[in-house]
Parts: sequence; structure tokens; C-alpha cells
Amino acid sequence: MDVFLHNQAEKFLNTLDRKIQPSIKEHLKTLSKEPYSKLLDIKKLKGMGRKPDIFRLRVGEYRIIYFIQGNEILVTDIIRREAGYNL
Repeated sequence: MDVFLHNQAEKFLNTLDRKIQPSIKEHLKTLSKEPYSKLLDIKKLKGMGRKPDIFRLRVGEYRIIYFIQGNEILVTDIIRREAGYNL
């Protein structure tokens, strides 16, 4: 599957510390190969109404918010853990 990052997610990724960026990119590569991998800390988000199934992938203190559409993984946001409580 191909992984696409929303502009906002890509900008946030580029502002992160150079130590965490490779880890997030590696997790995205793994996600593209195995979108439902048991090796990754993935959870389906609840309470999103009729929107498509939205998932979060945990990478340390960061959360990657995404959904799957056909053969594409669309990353809508990358956030710090504490910011996730304000969604």
C-alpha cells in the first residue's frame, strides 16, 4: 500500500527532532507493508460517527492518525500524545 501524508502531517514531521523522524518513517514503511500488523501499536479510534474507520499508530510519545481507503493509507495528522486528548 502507498502512504500519503496530509500537508499538515508532513510539515509537523519535518519540524520534529532528527532523532525521532527516522523512527516515525520506519513505522510508516512497516505500516505500508502490513497495515494491520500485530507488531505495531495500532488502535481503531471510537466515536468518529459515520466517517471511515480511523486508526492511530503509536510511536513513542507521538501518534499517527490515519485511515485506509482502497490501496492507500492516508495520514491526516501526526501529533504529540497529549494533543490527542483535544481531538
